[in-house]
Amino acid sequence: MAEESKKDELVVMRLIAEGKTQVKDLADSLGWSPERVEATVEDLKRHEYVESAQTGGDQVLAITERGREHLPQLIGEVMGETREYLDAVSETFRRHMDKVFPKVSLDIDIEEPDTGTEHACNKCGKAFESERGLKVHQGMEH
Repeated sequence: MAEESKKDELVVMRLIAEGKTQVKDLADSLGWSPERVEATVEDLKRHEYVESAQTGGDQVLAITERGREHLPQLIGEVMGETREYLDAVSETFRRHMDKVFPKVSLDIDIEEPDTGTEHACNKCGKAFESERGLKVHQGMEH
């Protein structure tokens, strides 16, 4: 089933569930031609998701039990296809923006204070005669 066909079927089934039970009402609500609605309804009937009955000369549509069972799957498929489309658009936009605004990298070297001893505090530069003295300082001060 084509992506547009799935979306058409989903929107028609939703409107039928909301009480729009005639092709003319569906076409008016959607702004579609009656032929497009009829083609979608025929697809739904072929899959036994929708049934029709004649009432007072009018064709009235209703969703079948099979159609109700199929709705969650159809919604998932349409949402998945929409998500894939949005991901593709997002990726294209990101690639375009990378060309417009190239990434800037800053290489900053932070030099440690040179105290001339092996036991200097890397935060304040204070030097200590032993590693233990440095650890005590760091525990107390930082």
